[in-house]
Amino acid sequence: MIILAALACAPTPVLAPTDTEVSSTASCTASTTSAVTVSTATATGSTRQPGDYDDPIVRGGDIPLDVSGPELTDAVTDGEILLLAGQEQSGQGGVWAFDLTDPDAPEPIGQTNTWHIQRVCWSGERAFGMTRDGDLMAVAVNEDGVNLQRTWAMADWGAGVDCDGARVAWGMGSAGGAIAADTDELSGRIDFDGEVTDVLLDADTLFVLASDGLRRATISESGLTFEASVALSGSCRDLALGEDWLAVACGAAGVAILDPESLELLGSWSGYASARAVAVTGERVAVAAWTDLLILDVSDPTQPWLRASEPASSAVMAVVAAERLYVADWRTPFIATLGDALAPEVRSESSTAAAGQILGLANDGPEPLWLGTPAAGELSDPWIEPGGRVTWQLPEDASGSVEIATDDPDEATFSVPLANPGGLQVGDAAPNFIEQDTDGLTWELASLRGEVVFLATFEDG
Repeated sequence: MIILAALACAPTPVLAPTDTEVSSTASCTASTTSAVTVSTATATGSTRQPGDYDDPIVRGGDIPLDVSGPELTDAVTDGEILLLAGQEQSGQGGVWAFDLTDPDAPEPIGQTNTWHIQRVCWSGERAFGMTRDGDLMAVAVNEDGVNLQRTWAMADWGAGVDCDGARVAWGMGSAGGAIAADTDELSGRIDFDGEVTDVLLDADTLFVLASDGLRRATISESGLTFEASVALSGSCRDLALGEDWLAVACGAAGVAILDPESLELLGSWSGYASARAVAVTGERVAVAAWTDLLILDVSDPTQPWLRASEPASSAVMAVVAAERLYVADWRTPFIATLGDALAPEVRSESSTAAAGQILGLANDGPEPLWLGTPAAGELSDPWIEPGGRVTWQLPEDASGSVEIATDDPDEATFSVPLANPGGLQVGDAAPNFIEQDTDGLTWELASLRGEVVFLATFEDG
């Protein structure tokens, strides 16, 4: 049995990191993780053996959607009802509702038939959804099914929405936000200025998120009184409340953990993934991170660390927690259960590789990672400690893909596709992708087939 020593380190501010800062953050995260890690890998003489790990995220079944091309963007649950929100190009999108009497087999209640709803909340009585065109929609969910009740045109752009049965609050991007009573007239409406990407109601407190900061206001009969604020780096778009802390998803800058009263930064995590949305389950934060579902341990809010990850089927856009995790994957929503196991997490530092390339492999998990002898090429080391990396020299004649055995319970055989050494040629089909633009819109290239598409890329954060 190998016991890893722990090193203390101060929480890292949520800043757009340089290459040096990323290395420093990873080192800090790994040492924090090792404070609770006892490896299950064994040694015989001087030879280490692969570990026999349980999977910390047990993936359950898919959640059925009775449409051909769903494009999900949000989810919400109260433990009894699950709502998924998104778009469908033929107009069969909006909100899908499920009964969670059996948490492992959500039973469809019904769905709206509209093009899209980007963000959704559930009051316990009805849902409110925001479209990216700035429309606020009230949706009834009951024994009669799922029915659109009313639509209010609010702005040219829609952002986050939250509701608690008494009030509803919504964001309108650069046009600000508003809060009103949950009535058909939205009575007592109060507007507030400043960019708004998301909102969160907690009794008489309203949290207002912008891409670069967070504000806290007290709600009273006289209006809103803003009492605290904090600047955040990255591109922040979602927040969730824990027992005594807030988690904020800030894109490439990762996840910030804040004191909900003072909004003081308690700790942060950043890594290879871009944090799109967050959900709280006990002392853990589930992170929708596009390519992966991530689980952060926040038992010490000053030192959040990556506990586990699960690859997306297409793109993890949102996640909510009840007895299970319900994951709004872009195309294929699914159920997951969290365990207490710790395991290694293998990751390639490049999604594709080329023959002759030196490929970096990393271990994002809290346990040492074993790598088998590759059939092609040469490893710099068969073991990767938590937070560490090794290199894999690929042979010049490699083609198709390269594979290697691991003791990651998710990736017993880890495969990396090899790119065409000549790259894309004129006339080749463009590879599909799902990405978000600077206005927060999510696009899938396949859904634009037949259209002229101009693509420009630049650094996030």
